[in-house]
Amino acid sequence: MALSFEVQNEAAGRVLIVLHGMLDSHGVAVFHRALAAALEWYPTLVGVDLTEVTWIDSAGVGALAAALRVGGQVGYRLVVAAVSATADERLRRSGLADSLNVAGRERPRRPAG
Repeated sequence: MALSFEVQNEAAGRVLIVLHGMLDSHGVAVFHRALAAALEWYPTLVGVDLTEVTWIDSAGVGALAAALRVGGQVGYRLVVAAVSATADERLRRSGLADSLNVAGRERPRRPAG
């Protein structure tokens, strides 16, 4: 399923990008268009909803990492507001989940002792 998106202006300074489909090498350009549309609102916080993302590959992870890095440089914070199990697994494996403050996932527990 090709990637599609919606951009929702949630509140002053907060925008949500809702992605649907596959965030892969073919979907990266669509993600960039979604991010550009979100930035038209001049947000300080950009949330990305990955609940309906059915697949994410290294190109998709790279696009999220780049958006996170650029956000820090130009003045917005990028977070993942919600995540599918598939996307969560990929973000955790890449090490990007903590940087994106992925919401709705359980933090690792420290062993007692």
